[in-house]
Amino acid sequence: MQHELLGSQSKDAFKQRVVMESIELPQAFDFEKESVKYLQREKRRAAKDFKWTKSKSVGYAGHLATALYVFGRDDEALEVCRFLEQYEPSDPINGHIWSSVQKTLALRARIERLRGNDKTAKALVARFITIRTIG
Repeated sequence: MQHELLGSQSKDAFKQRVVMESIELPQAFDFEKESVKYLQREKRRAAKDFKWTKSKSVGYAGHLATALYVFGRDDEALEVCRFLEQYEPSDPINGHIWSSVQKTLALRARIERLRGNDKTAKALVARFITIRTIG
């Protein structure tokens, strides 16, 4: 899908820029070759100064996953969801950040269920519920 459309030179340049910032964002965040203006803006917003500790950063990334899904780009949406699933809530849980992660867990569960991956979908729902009851 989008990965096939991007040249390897662009992928490498994007990866190098992001790695310098010490967080390696998935390719789905790369806005440089995005042809849909709305998605280009959302990707730029999500990629800019991403930090796990900033609720805006995680929120923009969650919104990007939803936008990609709405545009029928499920593989990219899953890539963003998997990236956000790396977030491990601290004690006490930051509700603003966790809320964005929860939404992407729900989105990924939905996509996995539609693809017939019920076991994966159930595990995502279980994580969603477990963390929700802790916080």
